[in-house]
Amino acid sequence: MEVAVGDGETAAAAQVLCSLWWSSGPSWPWRVSGESVVRVRAHVDARRAPDGSSLA
Repeated sequence: MEVAVGDGETAAAAQVLCSLWWSSGPSWPWRVSGESVVRVRAHVDARRAPDGSSLA
């Protein structure tokens, strides 16, 4: 998943999203030249709960 938001503090909220699924955790925030947003990326498995158990 990739989250694009207006500032670094809001980007830190991606940790909350990552806690909903089995995930790599959020990356460090970064900016793309010419864009006004901050991006954070995480690899998530939406089929698994944070403890690794199956949601299906």
